[in-house]
Amino acid sequence: MIHEMPLHPGTLVTVADMGWKQPPGELYVVLRDTGNGRVSLVPLGGNNGRHWRGVFRHLLTTVDPTRDASTSSRPPEQRPALPSGRTTHCPPDTT
Repeated sequence: MIHEMPLHPGTLVTVADMGWKQPPGELYVVLRDTGNGRVSLVPLGGNNGRHWRGVFRHLLTTVDPTRDASTSSRPPEQRPALPSGRTTHCPPDTT
């Protein structure tokens, strides 16, 4: 087994595997890294206390939290349309 650095609680990840039943591209937060190649995850935003224990670490991809999660995992034709003249999902500057 390849030694991997532990994932810290709060790390944002996605899960990819043919056996993973949740929608692809969904974001999860690491609750715990057991140190033996498995982690506990919770969906970003929660799910009525539901979490997954024992998810293999090699199925995870760490996500840069600065990415635009609302659009990056969707194909272009499924991304929400931006208001006219807007280029990002950020609220307008009010300063």
